[in-house]
Amino acid sequence: MSSIDYDKFDVDHPAFARISPFLTVHSKKGGPEHKYWLVPGWLGQYDIAVAFGASGAGKSVFATDLACRLAAGLDIDGGEGGIRWNVLYIAAERQGQVKRRIDAFCKHHGGGDPFDNLMIYDGPIDLLRPGELRAVVRSACLSLDDTIDLVVIDTLAAAMSGSDSNPEAMARAVHALNDAARWGNPDVPCTVLVVHHSGASDEKRMRGATQLHAAADTVIQIARKGDTSTARVVKNNESEARPDRSYKMETVSLGESARGIDTTAPVLVAVEPGRQGEPAASKVPRATLAAAAVLQRAIEANGGPVTEEQWRAAVYADAGDLSEAGKRQRFARARRLQEDGTVTETNGLYALAA
Repeated sequence: MSSIDYDKFDVDHPAFARISPFLTVHSKKGGPEHKYWLVPGWLGQYDIAVAFGASGAGKSVFATDLACRLAAGLDIDGGEGGIRWNVLYIAAERQGQVKRRIDAFCKHHGGGDPFDNLMIYDGPIDLLRPGELRAVVRSACLSLDDTIDLVVIDTLAAAMSGSDSNPEAMARAVHALNDAARWGNPDVPCTVLVVHHSGASDEKRMRGATQLHAAADTVIQIARKGDTSTARVVKNNESEARPDRSYKMETVSLGESARGIDTTAPVLVAVEPGRQGEPAASKVPRATLAAAAVLQRAIEANGGPVTEEQWRAAVYADAGDLSEAGKRQRFARARRLQEDGTVTETNGLYALAA
């Protein structure tokens, strides 16, 4: 920016073309900017969240459980959440343990069927290398051929080459988190959940430099007393609610290895129902509402229900200059409206449910 000759700056300048798509006149927004949640009161859509606690408190088990619940379409108390979110779990440490915990969740909750919308990344990762986290998220998006809704990084310390106590290193790590949340997917942001340690002298505070706490939209503290762990929201920029959830860990057998040794992993079992901080209606994602609006406009323009090709054309036209891959992904997501009953199909014609 410092090399720009502002005396010659006009609408034909390359910088204007780069910046102008992100400028919006408030009166042209088309309505209020609603807040949507992956888990009401706990995890907001497109947020940066942190779950922290002391060693042995159960923070990684909590993160794995939460990731699996979102992938399975379960809410935090075990009920049907209605949406199966796409999850990328970055296992920066104890990769085998993370995979066993996911296997244990599947066996405990669904009889063992594996997830087709939860990806595990156990390769090299360094948040201090510019663009690396974004590249991992984008690679997962392309591999899944769909948008990633939630990225879990377990743990922060294992995912960065610098010390989390170094303010400069932490600032660069926070920048990487925000960059991945905003630009990891090709066309929509994603939510990022970071697993972090508490301080050695104060378990109520995160370890290291303060930038992560300041940047986080939501902070969840995990504490353990006896055999019971409690997850409690201690910071939420979008809600006054401070829900908590207490649970114990139950061991699940995954069967014997080739050497005859039983393989086990923990799952979470609620001690008491968690308290939700937002109404369930907030779960409807903005992208879902936008997709329904595109179909409604196509139906109105056609004078009635549309064919799949007409629907696809409407979605592609609405996507503007988005890449062909991005357009295909957007239409694939729009087709999910059939799964929740928002869209009906009769004799090859699509319409919004009454």
